[in-house]
Amino acid sequence: FMERLRDSGVAHPLRPAEVAGMLGALTLAIILWVQTLSQVRLANMDDLGLISALPATTVIPFGLLILSFTYCLWRAQTKTLLLAIHTVVLVVMTYAIRALYVPVPSYKVAYRHIGVSDLIGQTGTVDSSIDAYFNWPGFFTYAEGLAQAAGFQTIEAFANLAPLAYNLLYLAPALVIMRTITNDQRVVWIGVWAFFLANWVSQDYLSPQGLAYFLHLVVIAIVLRWFLRSRSDDQAAPSTPVMAGLATVLVVMAYMIPSHQLTPYATIFALFALMIARRLTTRAMPIVVGFMAATWLVLMATDYLSGHGSNVTGGGQALGDTVASNVGDRLAGTAQRVFVVQGRVLFSLVFLLLALAGAFRMFRQHKLKLAHILIPASAFVLIPIQPYGGEIVFRVFLLALPFAAAFATIALMPRRDGRFGATVPLVAAAWVVFLLGAFTITRYGNERMDTFTKDEITATQYLYNAPGVATAKRRSLLALGGSDNLPWKARAYATFQWKTLVDLEEWTPDPRTKRIPAQKVVEAARLLMRHYPDGAYLIFTRSQTAEVDLTGASPRGSLQRVEAAVKRSPWFRTVFQNGDARIYVLTSAGRAKDDKDTAKDAKDTKKAATG
Repeated sequence: FMERLRDSGVAHPLRPAEVAGMLGALTLAIILWVQTLSQVRLANMDDLGLISALPATTVIPFGLLILSFTYCLWRAQTKTLLLAIHTVVLVVMTYAIRALYVPVPSYKVAYRHIGVSDLIGQTGTVDSSIDAYFNWPGFFTYAEGLAQAAGFQTIEAFANLAPLAYNLLYLAPALVIMRTITNDQRVVWIGVWAFFLANWVSQDYLSPQGLAYFLHLVVIAIVLRWFLRSRSDDQAAPSTPVMAGLATVLVVMAYMIPSHQLTPYATIFALFALMIARRLTTRAMPIVVGFMAATWLVLMATDYLSGHGSNVTGGGQALGDTVASNVGDRLAGTAQRVFVVQGRVLFSLVFLLLALAGAFRMFRQHKLKLAHILIPASAFVLIPIQPYGGEIVFRVFLLALPFAAAFATIALMPRRDGRFGATVPLVAAAWVVFLLGAFTITRYGNERMDTFTKDEITATQYLYNAPGVATAKRRSLLALGGSDNLPWKARAYATFQWKTLVDLEEWTPDPRTKRIPAQKVVEAARLLMRHYPDGAYLIFTRSQTAEVDLTGASPRGSLQRVEAAVKRSPWFRTVFQNGDARIYVLTSAGRAKDDKDTAKDAKDTKKAATG
């Protein structure tokens, strides 16, 4: 047996029975995985997220997958099709989870994207004065056109499967990138698995970022495959694949630049880094795409830049402040929430340290290419110049991930020759098990607040279909949520003013009781809603409560106490309710003025008018 282990690999071709056994194991794994997820209930989750609701039998389908994958590595290191099938099954089992246990899309921002696309589809125009999304409308315009061509009213039909679709797209360019780093097929395929299992950043929902990241990977893969300088090609004439690759890069960037305000510039920074280091065979590529990006900013994004220039440049924000807003400010909330955030930080640090160790190992072996260091390193330039709403550190980790996954895998792999070759499947299995365990917590640790229910969707649909909404003028109605963590804005995007109680001045804990003054918040809500005679709606949902309690932004139970005060108040009445949501409007008493309201009217009117 040990002799066979030492001699394992390509020397012994796979037998049909072995192939059938692996395919059977994968089929059984998928069946058991579907049955397991059918037992998951959102109501059973605690602040650790999905892992707290998974039954113990979850280890069986993933165990079958890992065993089959490692056996495939051991017996057939060059069988690309079999390894690709295992990888596709991994992507399905890790990124289609929500599509099975919840019937509606997750993430509040996904609904905002649906609303932007819907507004463009209804009006047929792009109004860049509404908000920043309309200064980069490429994704929404194309997505809406695709939805209409497919016979759907909105892009919401694509939302629930977007994470799965995006990650299946990432597979091909990630595989090309891995193969430019190493010729060792063990490292290539284990690195691809590490790439998918380390992606906890969750930017692959229905978003411009999700598609732009795929296109970023495509550009990087093309550049690494055809445009890296070597001694042998300095005087060579451009070949047909090279010319096709250049045309593809230009077309891809022409889509990316008007679709997302961050990812194209990460791509451009990477291209310029390669050009400055004299690693590119052509200087035209970064110069042309840089000119394209500058032209878009100057000519098409002026409405946004004129009032939000500091948001684009970072406003000179110090590096320490950026890191604090991205990491330190998130280390708050319940004990389990803090554990999840700390797990993300620790996992990312360990992963990057392993990547550095792997890069150093390749350097010592004279196998490290400068391009494979310059491209991920260039993404870190974004940190001091663009805080990106407190998420830039996460985005940089995502941009560096393909290279980090390859190098981290290289750091762990034993030597291929001699007796150490038999340990490769064991090391691969241990590495994948570690990544999968960490992925369950880091990726799905926020499920209580990121996931919505049918009842919450029904409540927001009531808003869109309320009397007068269809004929209301722009921003003439008010939707006031406890927080913004609910599935709203998918329709009537420009009709409502979308505001939250947690952003009111009155939402400040009392220094003596350490509680939110519920009655003051209710009074402020009443005054704000009164300025919208065409319609004002106050909405509370399960997911809002989960976010406020989970993140520790306010004392636990704050939103419940405020809603209890709303229920007791004669100023409000309930117009909609179900198991997970309630909507209130003002009564005639709530709309009536009294003497103490007069002093605040002018200030509130100004705030309502400016949005």
